[in-house]
Amino acid sequence: MEKDSMSEFKISEKWIDTKEEEEILSCTSSELCIELAGTCITRNYSLFEERRREHVNVPTYPLAFWFAYNWWRLCYEPMQGGSSGLTTSWRRAHELGAADHGFAWPDIWFASDGENVTIWNDLFSNKSQSVQYLESLDFPVNISLGEFKKEIGDFVERTLRRIAEKMGDEDLAELWRDVAAFSGTPEYENRRILEAAMGYDFDECPEELLDYAISYGRQMGESTFREYAPLFSLNPSARQGILEARGILGKPQLPGPFEGTRKQFPWQEGVAAAKLLRKELGIQQNPVKNKELLDLLGLPSSVFEADGNDVKTVPCTVAKVNREEYEFLLSRRSIPGKRFELSRMIGDLVTSHAPSGNWLLATEFRTARQQRQRAFAAEFLCPADALEDFIREDDSEDTLLEAANHFQVSEKTVSSILMNRDLAGRRRSPFQYMLRKQETF
Repeated sequence: MEKDSMSEFKISEKWIDTKEEEEILSCTSSELCIELAGTCITRNYSLFEERRREHVNVPTYPLAFWFAYNWWRLCYEPMQGGSSGLTTSWRRAHELGAADHGFAWPDIWFASDGENVTIWNDLFSNKSQSVQYLESLDFPVNISLGEFKKEIGDFVERTLRRIAEKMGDEDLAELWRDVAAFSGTPEYENRRILEAAMGYDFDECPEELLDYAISYGRQMGESTFREYAPLFSLNPSARQGILEARGILGKPQLPGPFEGTRKQFPWQEGVAAAKLLRKELGIQQNPVKNKELLDLLGLPSSVFEADGNDVKTVPCTVAKVNREEYEFLLSRRSIPGKRFELSRMIGDLVTSHAPSGNWLLATEFRTARQQRQRAFAAEFLCPADALEDFIREDDSEDTLLEAANHFQVSEKTVSSILMNRDLAGRRRSPFQYMLRKQETF
């Protein structure tokens, strides 16, 4: 799992004189050093110099321009989940190597969940490169979104000052002025955030589509629509269907929201809230019954007897506000799937991340809110300690199936819980890690 504490992220440079074909590259030539969690990610072996170095000789301009151009997507576009994988567009905006310009950049990736930014890196072996990077982290690490913005912003501004001293360049300066201007105005900032969440580069989303998204968000609730924005862009055929589809009415009867569940990471908040709710309900380590789930949300037993809605029109599980009730539209057909999605809705409510008047929403994207939901649902339905007691170190396929049946969850949920418990003892490629994590639960 990710490191359990916020980790320092630092970019530093020492200006040097070199001769490049482009003046802007000569002007910003540097000995660049990137540190993450106390590890120098730029540590490398130079084939030209035949020695190890902490820095890499590259101009800062391509990197500063890449950060500035992708600012909104880096800060507000969530990582894609489920079977959709990572698109070329997403990787171009989140993989540092896309800064390109013919330089050998370290293999570093950034993924924001709206509150924190997960950063991970891996070693990319290319024997033809003059620079061979030597360091990679065992696990991704997190920094707060605010810390990420400050470090990137300071780096861009240092590059701009260097350019101003040596020559002058309007492209980066104008781009950075736009970032500052939109960041200072809530209405315009919201447009840029939605544009990024839908997977568009800065100012590339058609105005008509952006206006429609904002109007759509007023029905769903601004906070919830930011969660839905990636699907709004990827699945246009479902836009009207999700508004018109009819579901099952329920009036939640829940304790909370619980105090004292605020943690450093979203998944920690979800687990803490699940434990508190179990304690409040007196469930202890026992499986949660279907009736207990339905009673918490004020839903009838028919939820588990039939689809309850036309799932083909619903790309994700939704609970639409209907006066004092919610209208639930479930995207899963199986009983374990429905139990998990309903538990995510409960998690959304008890962790206070569903503002009044906003719909509830469960997607496969890796935002902070969705992470809370998934972690809550897993711990609420299948507590990790109870699961380990049940399997007693026997992780055979038959035992995992028995555990899934006992807790009435999917085998995938059982495997994911055990994987997350065991992950600290394994060395995974960060890219493999993130692809595996997005399938969790």
